[in-house]
Amino acid sequence: INNLVLSNAPAVHAFLATTTNHSGSPSTVPYDSKTFDIGGCFNATTSAATLNGISVPAHAFLPNVAGTYAVSITATSGSTDSGSIRDFHVALRKNSTDIGQFDQDPKDTALENLVSGGLAMLVEMNGTSDFLIVKVGCTTTGTARHLQTAARCQFNAHKLIL
Repeated sequence: INNLVLSNAPAVHAFLATTTNHSGSPSTVPYDSKTFDIGGCFNATTSAATLNGISVPAHAFLPNVAGTYAVSITATSGSTDSGSIRDFHVALRKNSTDIGQFDQDPKDTALENLVSGGLAMLVEMNGTSDFLIVKVGCTTTGTARHLQTAARCQFNAHKLIL
């Protein structure tokens, strides 16, 4: 027990600092900034990068320590046309499979051109190849956008001490 080291690393808080247009089809939220990245396991760039000797896809979290991770996300999308958002879908994807998601159908009598939601869950990661990304799709007549700021689009993960 004297040699036992407990840590909830890797841990990350990433967010979108730059508003980016998207096609409306599900696309990866391009988290481009980090408040912290303990363990250096989040790739905030637009292409694959080698982190800790592991190839990590763009805008993905790939921890190099196996375990159970507490993950939370928020995602916000907007439109250049007021009242034009017909639906909004956000998915937390592990590798190529959606493991958590939420949907909104905001079109009613109000003039929405901004929708947002959040998701929190526990995810088992193998520490060698499992990665997480966030996908957002939004149907609108205007230009769909991933909206910036730490509060609107963020990704959080940390290893649980079990």
